[in-house]
Amino acid sequence: DEPSGDVVFTAIRKDLSNSYSISLDLILGFKNNTKHVVDAYDFTILLYDTYGEKISAYGIGYTYTSSYTSSGFNLAPGELRLSKVSLLGFGPARYAEVWVTRYHTADGQTKRLSTPENLKKISF
Repeated sequence: DEPSGDVVFTAIRKDLSNSYSISLDLILGFKNNTKHVVDAYDFTILLYDTYGEKISAYGIGYTYTSSYTSSGFNLAPGELRLSKVSLLGFGPARYAEVWVTRYHTADGQTKRLSTPENLKKISF
């Protein structure tokens, strides 16, 4: 069951190559469903434990927010790109919610996205 929307995460999974229990590495698949080249995007991750309670990183914050604005980054319409995100302090997570909060196109448009529109959940 894939999220709908312009720009979404279509695949996320835990990277099992990292054996450190305090760190969680996720492989994120970012897909451009627009008719425009995307050159930047922001995303948010919430992590939950076995009981469905939010996990904070070292007791500091519950939300991991990041941007991808690398120089020369261009995601063509329909293209899927994988990237790895390392989350220190979120080791005991059992599932995650990931969503794109906004994106920018090469022709200068910025669009903010509503959470339910493109929310992706995964268990691990």
